[in-house]
Amino acid sequence: DGTQNLRDYTNSALGNDGRRNVTIDRELDRTGRETSRVETTTDRNYDNRGALNRQVVTTETARNGGRPNVDITGNIRQPNGQWSEFRTVNGRQLYNTQARPDGQPDTANDGALIGRGGQVYNPNVPLNRAPAIGPNNGRRPTETVLFVNGINNSRQDVQESMQALANRGGFNVVGVFNASRGTIRDTVQSIGDKWGISGNPATATLRDQILGELRDGRDVHLFAHSQGGIITSGALGEVKDRLTSQYGERRANEMMNRIRVETFGAAAWRYPDGPQYVHYYHSGDPVSTAFGQGLPWWVSPTAAMARNPGANATTIRLPLSQEGISHNFTNTYVPHIRPFNEVYRRR
Repeated sequence: DGTQNLRDYTNSALGNDGRRNVTIDRELDRTGRETSRVETTTDRNYDNRGALNRQVVTTETARNGGRPNVDITGNIRQPNGQWSEFRTVNGRQLYNTQARPDGQPDTANDGALIGRGGQVYNPNVPLNRAPAIGPNNGRRPTETVLFVNGINNSRQDVQESMQALANRGGFNVVGVFNASRGTIRDTVQSIGDKWGISGNPATATLRDQILGELRDGRDVHLFAHSQGGIITSGALGEVKDRLTSQYGERRANEMMNRIRVETFGAAAWRYPDGPQYVHYYHSGDPVSTAFGQGLPWWVSPTAAMARNPGANATTIRLPLSQEGISHNFTNTYVPHIRPFNEVYRRR
């Protein structure tokens, strides 16, 4: 059809410790006018031993002489030897996996992600890019999952819960940090979470993480304990509303069914239909028996009747004799976690 495809390539030095490669791919029409241009610039920086320290790839794409779309991705080796990654599109940073600095109070990181080494990461880091806590007992991780903690948990507490979950299930675990402000304020927030009026940052982070994964075609598997169950319930409700608005009810329901949810002593009575649920509770857990799926009908028939664990949910009750009076995630519930497909009853 008379069009031409041309490629230009240059390789140049950037001082004593860097190299720049530039590739330009152009498409010309039959008159010689440029109709498409993709310019890729790769900058690499090395240390004095020749090891790569930094790589940044800038891709500028333009069609018919229009304004170029600029996509920048980079990998930077941190002083501790770990690598961070960032991506910016047209001047807007999509994510940066560099850990936040230590020394901040937990409340400053409310709604952030917790990952490898208990470090804190920005909430917009995609799940498939987030540095996770993996098993340290020799197990090989099979998938990356999300974990939402309950009340009165420090960052150290959450890290320990995530490590226990990683070891038990063979997971890479990324936490959505529900920071504590003390028992009374956490309880008040939990009540607000139930009514959807608390503005909990963890709810927004979990919602956006789930939406990002589903829209990119990936399934979601998440775990929640205590107040984390209320946060999960609220986030899933918002996810369903947004997907329905964007794709319609049928497509939204199909996407929601790609979410697997496991809760433990959770304090939520109701969950939106669509995801696949497994709820664990035991008779000696004062939270789940008063405010969650373990509420006996004779305590509050009205509340028990209004309870909705989600369509086709599986509920697993642990007897009082096994754990006594306890609500702890790591010691009470983790030892009883079984593979999802073994316990979920599909109907």
